[in-house]
Amino acid sequence: MKIGDKEIGTGRTYIIAEASINHQGCFDTAKKLIDVASDAKVDGIKFQKRHLPNLYSEDMLENTENYEWGYQYLIPILKATELSEQNHSDLKEYAESKGLEYICTPFDIKSVHFLGELGVNAFKISSADLTNFSVIAGCVAYDKPLILSTGMSSWDEITNTVNRLKTEAEHIPFALLHCRSAYPVWPREAALKMITKLKEFGVPVGYSGHDIGIIIPLIAASMGAELVEKHISLDRTMKGPDHKISLEPDELKILVRDIRVADMAMAEPRRFLLRGEIMNRDLFRYKGKYYANGQTRSVPEFKSEWGMIARHSDIDEVAAFLPKVIEYRLTEDDFGRFKPKDYSGIKLVVHAPEYIGDKLLDLCSGNQEIRDRSVQMVQNTIDEAWKISACFDGDPKIIVHPGAMSMNTELKTYALKKNLLDSLGRIQNPILLENLPPYPNYFGGSWKGNYFMDANEIKEICDETGIRICFDLSHAALYCNSGEYSLERFIGKVKPYIDHIHVADGYGMSGEGSQIDSGDIRMHKIIPLLFNGYKGTWVSEIWRGHQNNHKGAIEALNRLKEYM
Repeated sequence: MKIGDKEIGTGRTYIIAEASINHQGCFDTAKKLIDVASDAKVDGIKFQKRHLPNLYSEDMLENTENYEWGYQYLIPILKATELSEQNHSDLKEYAESKGLEYICTPFDIKSVHFLGELGVNAFKISSADLTNFSVIAGCVAYDKPLILSTGMSSWDEITNTVNRLKTEAEHIPFALLHCRSAYPVWPREAALKMITKLKEFGVPVGYSGHDIGIIIPLIAASMGAELVEKHISLDRTMKGPDHKISLEPDELKILVRDIRVADMAMAEPRRFLLRGEIMNRDLFRYKGKYYANGQTRSVPEFKSEWGMIARHSDIDEVAAFLPKVIEYRLTEDDFGRFKPKDYSGIKLVVHAPEYIGDKLLDLCSGNQEIRDRSVQMVQNTIDEAWKISACFDGDPKIIVHPGAMSMNTELKTYALKKNLLDSLGRIQNPILLENLPPYPNYFGGSWKGNYFMDANEIKEICDETGIRICFDLSHAALYCNSGEYSLERFIGKVKPYIDHIHVADGYGMSGEGSQIDSGDIRMHKIIPLLFNGYKGTWVSEIWRGHQNNHKGAIEALNRLKEYM
């Protein structure tokens, strides 16, 4: 099921901010609610549309005092809060300008036709209308997805509506929202296990909450609700029936933040080892003997300039596999330790150290001392690479991480760019800047990337300076996962600037360096796209792939052969 350009059921909860009638009938207040929803980064904002003469008799609308208290309370509120058709049209335009999907609940057939002609991408069916087939059929006629709340309905009524939709409107995708139509709903009444029960129908299932606070919808998301709808209000003390169960702006931000954490924590039921698990397995688990020193593995033949990663301790082992390229990884203690030997027939790529003592190499740092030390480390790497290159074929390539990492703080892009340009202007000889991941692992913990991750940022720096890049496929995939960007489009933008490639899979937003075909990258599509027309060097970069006589690295090369 798709609402606008967003798929439902992909592992990312679709969050709807329900404006309801909390705008008090004021167009400007309604726009402010859209601003609140946009600031919180929800997916859609929902309003309600009624043509009251279609719902209530003229006498009931004009002489409400003659009817039961419920009508005496509600009808004046509905009359006062009904927005005009022009208001709805303008709100839809404003919501879309903010990147939000405008969703609306029609309560009568006239409102259905208005919204259908307005061009909504989905209809929301209220709990009150789950059995109102006049309204449902009217929505179906516009060939748009339906979101149906199931409050105040029995299981038989829910089943009947689902069966009718599947038989009479089988071409229309729809989702069911578990809902309890009381205001408020207390935790003991929420019955969230109904989310699992509703999944028996084989359609997307979500939760529409009339509870107080964020805990219940957060639990719903953790139980697999694929959509979550929650009322919002500028101020819970405002007059009206829905304010008391609504979230204020800061609360909505917290809910969205925590649901996104729940999305990440749920993930797919696919077993893979975390980087920390791999390290601990190497430290604590008994290891049988895999391959004794000197025992060789077979590597596939590639027509391209393929290579392997080596360190000071294992460069001879790597050279024995006869790669066309060796990427030599330096630490700050490795300078001057290379022992000259004939490596003719092999091209050299040198990767600069990532650490300088207890600091990260950071050409983007706002700290002048760190930036000066980083520039000097890069220059030392360049000098070392040219000394070593006498033993290899051709000129060396030098790869450098630009930096811009922080523990938690979000750094300003304009300052990072300014500092990077200053650093590059002081470095002699060309280098390749490596694109970075959103959440790299340094000093045994997760950091935050702030720059040189986005394809547009990379293109901008390359165009302004003429610098080339080392394209890290895994890093790019993680960045695209973090913002739901297209990896294919990312590659298309940066491919003209690529001089060297790191090839590995990746999962989620932090699982870099995964074995080929064990992560999220569709290798059968991405590898041909990336390497079509590419004549430069590349290496497989599997995390800890050098262990056990380069078992992981060789396995990656054999898997990649299928796609190249």
